[in-house]
Amino acid sequence: MDDWDTLPNGNLAIYPVVGWDSAIGQMIGLLRLRYARSESEFESGGVPVQIHLTPVQLRMLSQDLSNMADRIDAQNLGTRQ
Repeated sequence: MDDWDTLPNGNLAIYPVVGWDSAIGQMIGLLRLRYARSESEFESGGVPVQIHLTPVQLRMLSQDLSNMADRIDAQNLGTRQ
């Protein structure tokens, strides 16, 4: 995570996801993530970022997210990975 964005105090610049929407375009997947950088943005539904992904990228992202969830569960629930 050395090349991740950081705040002036050195902490990672990470923000909660408020929600997301997905749609299918012509040969691509569309993803709109809403995230919040402040309490007011959180309360107003977040700030959107809209991206498109190929089917290969969608499958890779899906697998990465699923693996991440499994690893977090293993850490917190003591299950084996």
